[in-house]
Amino acid sequence: MQIDPLQRSVRLNARELAVFDRQPISRGNGYSPWRAAVGQQWHKSAEACSLSELPEARFEVSIKANWRHRDWLFQLSGRIDQLLPTKGGFLIREVKTIRSPLPASDESLIELYTEYFAQAATYRAMLSVLPESREHTIEAEVQFINIESGARQSVTLSSQEHALFEQQLDELVPFLEERRSSLNRFRGADIQPAFTTLRPGQAEFFSTLHEAALQARFVLAQAPTGFGKTGIVLEHALKHMQDGLYDRCIYLSCKSTGQLETIRQLKQMVGDGVRYMQMRNRSEHRIESKGHSCTGDERCDAHIGQHWREADLHPPDLFENGTLTLSHAQSIAADTGVCPYALTKACLPFAEIWIGDSNYIFSPDSRPVFLE
Repeated sequence: MQIDPLQRSVRLNARELAVFDRQPISRGNGYSPWRAAVGQQWHKSAEACSLSELPEARFEVSIKANWRHRDWLFQLSGRIDQLLPTKGGFLIREVKTIRSPLPASDESLIELYTEYFAQAATYRAMLSVLPESREHTIEAEVQFINIESGARQSVTLSSQEHALFEQQLDELVPFLEERRSSLNRFRGADIQPAFTTLRPGQAEFFSTLHEAALQARFVLAQAPTGFGKTGIVLEHALKHMQDGLYDRCIYLSCKSTGQLETIRQLKQMVGDGVRYMQMRNRSEHRIESKGHSCTGDERCDAHIGQHWREADLHPPDLFENGTLTLSHAQSIAADTGVCPYALTKACLPFAEIWIGDSNYIFSPDSRPVFLE
């Protein structure tokens, strides 16, 4: 998802829109290479069946469309699994592989896999505004395939499911408005220089870093210990973020002392005018309390949506003095039943500065924290 708050536009794909939720939810065990390979095999099998019945069927159809909603321009993209010709137009068929037993009631499938229907509804809305399909009747369905038995069941979207598209837009708009407000707040922040007096070599370092960053996507900066690299890089990033060149600064250090020094320097330069998060690993968040006891795995997120709604949590409101500290997250978790690690991750999108360990980039097990 790419957001331009000033132009009130956002670029995202249909899947991102369909799964967007302002409150954390449990999504199971995540990606599995084996699961993906089996899914691809069933997709190919479904394509072969459709092609035998409808030789004019099209598969993996790329689509782009613009949609205006509540003063925002949504630039949507995606790939339709199957686009099948019908007597009066088209049928969008999204193929999804599941473990749940089939057949099942349509109502239970819609409740369990709402995001799949939201994705199909998004494709239907996108097709409806394209010149080549605007005058046609467009229907949509989700075809479920049980990965173990191969049993299939198709559920046609009704008007209730079609409405999921705009419901997801409505869900996303408050987040976009908050990002816009955050940018305006950031632009009004008073950023103090990292150093009151520059030492020998620092002015040249500032100038070289500025020029290199404008010319290259990746910049490697090197300087001796004690030179002031942290302050220089932070000032560079903050000024460029204030000018709208960067959306966010992710500052990684291989030592916890480096993270603490970065926070100290950041507070000295901007006070509480900018939100930041120090990302800690799951084990550091762990608590044992009546409200919540961490298990250290996905079981921590059981019933998280229910707990989140009951506590009426809003991530921007959880920041105190510019951040959500580990102790504050643990205190909220004990009171609400929401895992403190989930609270920290939920606040990340609302912070301009992320501070963490280098392993969040280099360790495959830790990298998903910034990508989820």
